[in-house]
Amino acid sequence: MTASTAALLRHLGAAPAHVVAHQFGPAIGAAIAALSRGDLPAAFDTFMTLVCGAGYRRVMTDTLGADVVDDPLTDHRARRSRICPRT
Repeated sequence: MTASTAALLRHLGAAPAHVVAHQFGPAIGAAIAALSRGDLPAAFDTFMTLVCGAGYRRVMTDTLGADVVDDPLTDHRARRSRICPRT
């Protein structure tokens, strides 16, 4: 993957460059564990806190509005059944 990234940077004319990477494995693992328990709000909160930091909800609420942030977490089962009905 490092070689591919370096080749892409050269191709884009962006080399040399400083590159910072982040591993999402622990965040995804914790979110999947919560999701496997059927707890979508905890899965979402775990993932967003690990990826974006503890203040993610305030930033999202300020940007998108509280109803947009809270509704998917409180009404996710009803919304999922409308979007992806089980056959």
